[in-house]
Amino acid sequence: MIKVNKCRECDIEYETKSFKSLFCSDKCSQRHRRKIEKKKKERELKCPNCDIVFTTSNTRKKFCTIKCKDEYKNNKKLKGTLEKKCVICESSFTVEGKARQSVFCSEECRKQRWRLKLVEKQCPVCEKMFKGNHNQVCCSPKCANEKRKVRIEINCPTCKENFYVEPNKAHRKFCSRKCASKSREVDKETPNCKCDNCEEEFYRPLAQQKGHEHHFCSRKCNGEFNSKYGLVAGKNNGNYTGSFDRHKKYYGEDWLPQRRKARLRDNYTCQQCGITEDEYGMELSVHHITPFVAFKDTKEANKLDNLLCVCEPCHRKIHSGENHPRNYKKYIDL
Repeated sequence: MIKVNKCRECDIEYETKSFKSLFCSDKCSQRHRRKIEKKKKERELKCPNCDIVFTTSNTRKKFCTIKCKDEYKNNKKLKGTLEKKCVICESSFTVEGKARQSVFCSEECRKQRWRLKLVEKQCPVCEKMFKGNHNQVCCSPKCANEKRKVRIEINCPTCKENFYVEPNKAHRKFCSRKCASKSREVDKETPNCKCDNCEEEFYRPLAQQKGHEHHFCSRKCNGEFNSKYGLVAGKNNGNYTGSFDRHKKYYGEDWLPQRRKARLRDNYTCQQCGITEDEYGMELSVHHITPFVAFKDTKEANKLDNLLCVCEPCHRKIHSGENHPRNYKKYIDL
């Protein structure tokens, strides 16, 4: 059904199929909405200059016209006159408009206040006494330029050449960034440390040298030195939990060096199945032929004649049956 409607905004008749349409176009609908919004925002105000009541939707507007605004400002300037007392000479003076915040009666008094803040100083160049503010260092621009020309001579520790810097940069050590980066580079070929075991010189970073009493070139030297002086034996060992009588699993101070000797004697091969450590992928076990519990002295128990190099599966076979550790009570009773 085609219906003829009249637009609410422009009063033009138009044809439409919908019963709800009220405007002929989108422009008319937008205009109508703006008018309604303006009416909602409109408010009555009183002009402070001419006392006329007017309506406006602008929230910042206070005057009915621009003329009223200018007249009001001019009248306000003429009205404001104040009597004040000068801070320096203490004489009374009148101020108007924007000059209400002034504290001095004249330009001379203002300069006098600035002169009172000056402090007596000595020029570092000509050594004359002068008055200046807290930022001023030299008495004149000439002395300031001469001070800027002063340079301090410093010797670069990297390239060993002299360079000049300003006095405020006297803390500098290197002439350039290249020399500074070169000084951080470490020459690993020159030795700076001595091995405590073989007395061979080698390189070690200074950070790793701090906090260590002994230094070693390799793990082999470290192990030999520890076994020689017993640094990691007995109570110094982290696995130590008590004496030999209380804890039979502790194999004594000479266990680790004797274990190494037994492995070396058997050429790092299992004496039961013939597998090597390279094929096995880890260190082989060392077995006590006569159980360790049967001895009262660790050195007798750890003799090379009583040690045998075996892999772990063979080691388990040896300790099965009558030779199982649970049957060691007969040795303890002895």
